[in-house]
Amino acid sequence: MPSALEIGPPRGFENITPSDWAIVRNGRITRWWGKEIGDTAAQITVRVIDEIVEGRIIRHAPDLCINVRGAFSASETHEIIDALQAAVRALAETEGVDA
Repeated sequence: MPSALEIGPPRGFENITPSDWAIVRNGRITRWWGKEIGDTAAQITVRVIDEIVEGRIIRHAPDLCINVRGAFSASETHEIIDALQAAVRALAETEGVDA
């Protein structure tokens, strides 16, 4: 779909397949890279969005996405905290910062 020159994956996403390019709201053309962190009751993901702007691929800064539903036991809370720490390290790695 895009005519822009392709760029490689974000740092730390080498083995991740991005979504297909798609036209989203406001006519923007984007694709998403998502890396799930941990296996806990909360869904924790580091996400990077590429966008085509004026024929060039622009990579946006990574986001940390956390989806939490319901109440958690003490052990689940500890697992979530451990996963959040891993997610912050992954986010820093994606941005090229030592964590």
